[in-house]
Amino acid sequence: MKRSIKRLPKRTQEELAVLQELILSNLTNVRMIILYGSYARGKYVIWDEPYDERGGTTYYQSDSDILVICDTGDAIKAENHANAFVVPRYDKRMEGRRHPEPPQIIVESTTTFNRAIRMKHYFFYEALRDGILLYDDGTFQIGKPEKLPYREIKQYAEEEYAECFPLAEGFLRHGHLDKEEENYKLGSFELHQACERYYKTFTLVYSGIRPKSHDLKVLGAMVRSCSREFANVFPTHTFEDNKSFDKLCRAYIEARYNRLFTVSKEQYEYMLARTEVLREVTIRECAARIAYYVMMIEQKENSLI
Repeated sequence: MKRSIKRLPKRTQEELAVLQELILSNLTNVRMIILYGSYARGKYVIWDEPYDERGGTTYYQSDSDILVICDTGDAIKAENHANAFVVPRYDKRMEGRRHPEPPQIIVESTTTFNRAIRMKHYFFYEALRDGILLYDDGTFQIGKPEKLPYREIKQYAEEEYAECFPLAEGFLRHGHLDKEEENYKLGSFELHQACERYYKTFTLVYSGIRPKSHDLKVLGAMVRSCSREFANVFPTHTFEDNKSFDKLCRAYIEARYNRLFTVSKEQYEYMLARTEVLREVTIRECAARIAYYVMMIEQKENSLI
C-alpha cells in the first residue's frame, strides 16, 4: 500500500486533507483511512463532458473513495453516521470548489477487515494493493494478504450475478405492468428496487461488495467510481429530468408511506426508460468484469507452464 498523495493534483490533496480532518473529528476509534479507487490507481478524471444518447452534456469527475477502518462493533452505524455528518460538512467546506459527486465512504471494523483479508476478499485485497494510506494511528496490524484465487472469484461473481440480477429483472417486469395499469406511484417503488439491484449486481460482480445503502445517488456514485459507463444512466440536464430522478430516489420510502407522493406519466416514462438503460449497462459491464477474471486465470495458468 502506498503512503504518499504527492502525485495527485494539489486540489485533490487539499480535499483529502479536509476529508481526513472531518472523519477523525466525527468518528471514534479510527485506526486507518485508506484512499482506494480511481485516484489511488492513478486513473482519475479531473473533468470531462461526455454526451449522452440524447445529445445532452453530462459533467463527470472522479470522486474520492474512502475506506475507514474503525475499532467498532457496529460498522453499519458508523458508516451511516459518516454519510450523515461527514459528507454534508465536507460539502459545505468545499462548496464552490469541490467535486460534483460527494466522497464515497465505506466503514469496516478491524475484525471484519482482517477476516476479509484472510478469506482473500478481492475488494479489500485490491484496496490494500492499490490504495494510499492517508491515516494510521499505529495500533492496527493488517493481516498478510495472499494471492487472489481468480477462479474462485469468477465463480463467486457468476453466482452472485445469477442470484441478484433476476431480482432486478422481476421488479422491472412489474414496473412495465404498473405502466400499463397507470399505477405510477407503486411502479416508482418497483423501479427503485430494480435500479438498486442492478447497481448491487454490478458491485457484487466487480468487487464482491454488497452496499449497505438503498440510496440510488450513493449507489450510482459507487458504480461510477468503478466504470464511467454508468455516468450517463440518469441524465439530469433539465429541471424535469432532475425532478423525475429525485422522485425515483424518494420512492423507496415515500411511495409506500407518503399518501401525498405522486408521480406523473411523464416522470414515470423517464424512470422506466432510464432503468432500461441501467439494465443494459449492468449486463455489459458485468460481462466485461467476468471476462477480466477469465483473463487473469489464463495469465496465471500460462505462468505455470
